[in-house]
Amino acid sequence: EEVRLFDAQSLRFHCSCSRERSGNALVSLGLHDAQNLAVEHGGKVEIDCQFCNQRYLFDAADIAQLFAGAGVDTPSGTRH
Repeated sequence: EEVRLFDAQSLRFHCSCSRERSGNALVSLGLHDAQNLAVEHGGKVEIDCQFCNQRYLFDAADIAQLFAGAGVDTPSGTRH
């Protein structure tokens, strides 16, 4: 038998998670359940990626924005 060797490829770590995908997961719950989840967790929903450990936080305003069709913006650094 003849052995074939393939060109070497470099490895890199890459996770496909994003704030948008996490927001879509909340939308899939429905507005009522997403709002209840936020209330149960002190006003914020925290979604953790089990692959890269990135955390995405959504508060009541973020959840309202998701269901208003405005999409997912990166939260501002401004505290209200």
